[in-house]
Amino acid sequence: MRYFFLCMLCFLLNITISAQTSYATDIEKINKAYLKNTKLEMSMDYEAFSNYTSKEPVDRQVGVVKRDGDLLYNQLSSMESLHTTKYNIVVDNESKEIAIMAILNSKETPDYSNLLGDIEKFISMCKSVSEVVVGKQSRELRMIMPEASDYTQVFLTYDVKTYMVRKMVLFFRKEEQVTDNSPKESPRIEISYTNINLKPKFTKDEFTYERFVVKENSKYIGLGKYMNYNVMSQID
Repeated sequence: MRYFFLCMLCFLLNITISAQTSYATDIEKINKAYLKNTKLEMSMDYEAFSNYTSKEPVDRQVGVVKRDGDLLYNQLSSMESLHTTKYNIVVDNESKEIAIMAILNSKETPDYSNLLGDIEKFISMCKSVSEVVVGKQSRELRMIMPEASDYTQVFLTYDVKTYMVRKMVLFFRKEEQVTDNSPKESPRIEISYTNINLKPKFTKDEFTYERFVVKENSKYIGLGKYMNYNVMSQID
């Protein structure tokens, strides 16, 4: 599940929530917050639990997300990825490999102009949607999913002042082993977003391949701590 957060981040950044309910105004404000704040940096905490009620996670990973318009960098545990309009880079710090993949189709580039599109369909599929007050500054959307969904429930917690998402909880329907040593049960995944900075300062090479590799004699080689990494590239 090490790539799970990447999928959920795309879910968070690429869907527009729509609902004609008592919480429709807040949902609209969440959309506007992500449309407005195209530059951000935040920490994330990914926890996997063996079942719906367990208190101790069987797997925990921490990381960071950085975004500048259409440019996106994220790191989760030993994995790093960089998404640009021209290429994507994936770095595996365990196997010491770097893959640079060219974007040949413009459809492969995320469209952040339509943040948070398909969730209108997502919410319309729900059996029910309710909103719960969580403390003084947060509210939580609780979505009960249909039988055909991979999840039984999805919880989305957001800040009522900034309308940035603070936490996502997914309750998986299918039984599986989260780790080799955990029992086979229906797991729960919790992803928390903290230290949200809406005015970050990035270095000039923050979102370029130069942070990982350098080109020498028509060949890309690892730079700095990536010096001994095996680099596979699809770009010239």
